[in-house]
Amino acid sequence: MVDLSGIGIQQQLNKIVDEIREASEKWGFFQLTNHGVPSSVLEGMIDGTCKFHEQDAELKKEYYSHDRTTRRVRYDSNLHLYQSHTANWRGYIEHFYDNYWSY
Repeated sequence: MVDLSGIGIQQQLNKIVDEIREASEKWGFFQLTNHGVPSSVLEGMIDGTCKFHEQDAELKKEYYSHDRTTRRVRYDSNLHLYQSHTANWRGYIEHFYDNYWSY
């Protein structure tokens, strides 16, 4: 677990970066605490994700794509289809955001 309280203080920021680096290298994942995102927002994201995956395949098909360059929201089911010798058939939805998209 990585505590983000005090992230605005340079010494804390350095400690947080080190903790994230260590957790990523040692465990491959980490949990953030005190990030300021209300639990209602997190619960809404989980609920929305579950509702999306529970839909009929025909409804999800609209979002199905391997195109990561032009699709801001996409659904896919084989993360490393062209890079791996084995298939990874878990379904997932991604939402991309960066400063290059215009609105």
